[in-house]
Amino acid sequence: MTIGKNNIASSSSYSIPVAREDTPLLLNTSQHTSSNFKTCAKLFIAVVGAGVLGLPYSFKKTGWAMGQFLELQWGSYHFCMLDLVFLGTLHLVKKLKI
Repeated sequence: MTIGKNNIASSSSYSIPVAREDTPLLLNTSQHTSSNFKTCAKLFIAVVGAGVLGLPYSFKKTGWAMGQFLELQWGSYHFCMLDLVFLGTLHLVKKLKI
């Protein structure tokens, strides 16, 4: 272990540069690092993963029969809402002629 200029102990001779006020938080790159498909896939995985982790607890609290019933009911609600969003998008695209 070495002692640096300010009497601060460090484990190596490399020091991390200190950010100033004018240092940008994000690099200004013109290239996209991800596609729309990858973004949607990551969002889907995050939502489904969180839901799957909560299933054992919900089945413990509601029971198998009621848990299956509620799961099918919520699935049908979500399907209907997704269908409404899709139809609304088609309607807007047709109306705005995009």
